[in-house]
Amino acid sequence: LVVEGLAQASREVGVSEVLEALAAIGTTGIVDGSLLEIVVFKLAWDLDDLDADVRANSASALVTAVAHKAISSSLRGVVVYRLARALQDRDSDVRAASGAALGNTIVIKEIGSDMRAVILERLAQALDDRNFNVRRRSAEALGNVYSAAEVPDRLREVIVNKTMHALKDRDGRVREVSAMALAKMGSSDVGMDTYRKIVNILTERALDDRVYQVREASTLGLGMLGPIRGGLDFVIVGKLRQAFTDTHITVRSASIRALAAIGVNGTHADRVDESIVETLLVGLTDRGGGVGDSTSRESGVREAAVAALAEFGSVWIGNSLHAAIVEKLALALRDESFFVREASAAALSKIGSSGTAIGDGLRGVIAEKLVQGLKEAPCQFACREALESLGAANMVQLGVREVIVQELAFVLLNGSGVDPTLRKLIVLALSRIGDVASTGSCFFETIVTKLTQALNDADHYVVEASVDALVRLNATLDLKMREHIAEKWIQAFNACERDRRRAPLQPFPDVWTLSKLSAILPISSSNLAVIVGKLAHALLDRDGFLLSGSTPAIALNHIGVRGVSDGLRENILITLARALSEKGTPVRWQSAQAIWQTSSIGAISSRVRQFVCKKLVRTFNDRSELVRLHAARALGKIGSTSEVHRGLRADMAKVLMRNLDDPHAGVRQTTVAALEDIGSVLPLERGLREAIVEELSRLCYDRDRGVRERSVQALGRI
Repeated sequence: LVVEGLAQASREVGVSEVLEALAAIGTTGIVDGSLLEIVVFKLAWDLDDLDADVRANSASALVTAVAHKAISSSLRGVVVYRLARALQDRDSDVRAASGAALGNTIVIKEIGSDMRAVILERLAQALDDRNFNVRRRSAEALGNVYSAAEVPDRLREVIVNKTMHALKDRDGRVREVSAMALAKMGSSDVGMDTYRKIVNILTERALDDRVYQVREASTLGLGMLGPIRGGLDFVIVGKLRQAFTDTHITVRSASIRALAAIGVNGTHADRVDESIVETLLVGLTDRGGGVGDSTSRESGVREAAVAALAEFGSVWIGNSLHAAIVEKLALALRDESFFVREASAAALSKIGSSGTAIGDGLRGVIAEKLVQGLKEAPCQFACREALESLGAANMVQLGVREVIVQELAFVLLNGSGVDPTLRKLIVLALSRIGDVASTGSCFFETIVTKLTQALNDADHYVVEASVDALVRLNATLDLKMREHIAEKWIQAFNACERDRRRAPLQPFPDVWTLSKLSAILPISSSNLAVIVGKLAHALLDRDGFLLSGSTPAIALNHIGVRGVSDGLRENILITLARALSEKGTPVRWQSAQAIWQTSSIGAISSRVRQFVCKKLVRTFNDRSELVRLHAARALGKIGSTSEVHRGLRADMAKVLMRNLDDPHAGVRQTTVAALEDIGSVLPLERGLREAIVEELSRLCYDRDRGVRERSVQALGRI
């Protein structure tokens, strides 16, 4: 019953989904793995069912099932045998689905040569089937089999001839698939006479067939033949150039792609290269005239030409041809089609980054063309992305990279009328280019200087991106640069305070900027003290004009976990402790977390320690479990330090023990961990340790399993 139900599901929703579900169940041990193969065998057995729909659906399900990784080779042989027999079924849907399943390359590679020969013979016979779908599926399968596995010599000529005959089929869909199948056969190891026959019939159909899909497939097939043999370079290229004059957009696009494939993969004469490039350059001027289908864009041919030139220009074809390609692609940056402009900029960047294929002089020309496009509205974004890729390429010489950096920085800092999104993306480009630089290089210092200047920008998105970029480059920033950044940040914050007095509702430039800039450490104690003061002012700003949320607490946390002076650390802790009574819940729990994470908390003075603990104790009545949880962590860390007075430690332990009845399991579990830290301190008053042990023993019977496990671990440690 299970197998029958799964087989039915395979026919209805597809065998892949059923097999994946069974595999997931099988990993749990509920179902044995052999059930997967039983289902597939059931589908193969159903190929003899009396109901034609069952046979057809089973064959369709086996299209993917026969190549599934869970199927053993022995079962696959049985399934393939039954599919080969189903090629002679009286129902055309069964025959078509069987042909599609047998065309799977995974299946063909694993079966024996004798069975492969039988399949090839059956598929070749199916090319004469009265149903067009059977002929189409069989032609496609023959192309896959012929190109993927070894074909017996006695069948090579027969299969090619049958497929060539199918290219003259009365149904255009059969001819379309047959053209691609012949191209796959021609790209494999066929004799020269057979190769010439394939080329001749493909060129004939590429130019003369009445169905444009057949002309398109034949044209693409000529480009799939690989390195041209037998001196047929001029013949094929000439026919493809004729196909470029076709009335249908997709055929012209196909001719462009085929020419590019021949030009990149071939080993032909320079005259052929010139002929190909000439046609591709003409393709840049195509206006989309003629016929097109629903998926065709008016700019489709130009897009194909740009992509082809990008591939062709990335290999060595001579300086003159490269120069012509660059010049035409630069003109295409002003094309009316967005897609053409995007592709042209990417193509120029790809050619410029192509290593030894072009010289340094031409690479500089490419950078110059992209810089010009950066200043023109239609292609600014595309040129920005291309300049980023080109500037970050390792083979670009220093002079070209410096020009790119200078031009990008100029638009960033002087483009008041430029789209803010573009300027933000320019910041990201400068950051990526800076990644490939070494500290001390002139253009790296230029990048950091320009990014630092951008911190005073009026657009907060630009400020945010600049901060991100500077933090990203932190590992390579020297002390002088970090000090310069810190001073710029202080100036930006002071300007923000002045603006708040004039326009209180004006938001601060990016709420995350503070935490990001605080990561640019270490810096001088004077600048660090000023930054901490500004952050403290923002954190405790009750009017909410300077900054909303917990950002200052996060920033102070970044600073507190670094190695700072004891005096500055105490100021940070006092500020965070005061923030525990703020209204915003994120501010309170981030402040409690920052106190817990602050390094060397035991080295602070007893006065500050008592103040912080007093504030933490009050938070145990907070309505937020996150605040209570982090407060318990912080008290446990403070209480476990040897510098804490015994009386203060006892008070902290009593507060934590009262908190063991918190309704939230996570808070109770964290409190247990805090008491574990305090209870493990040596020396510790006997009465206090016994009280902690008694409370933890009670928690071993808590309703939450995590709390019980944590309590047992704590008792173990104590």
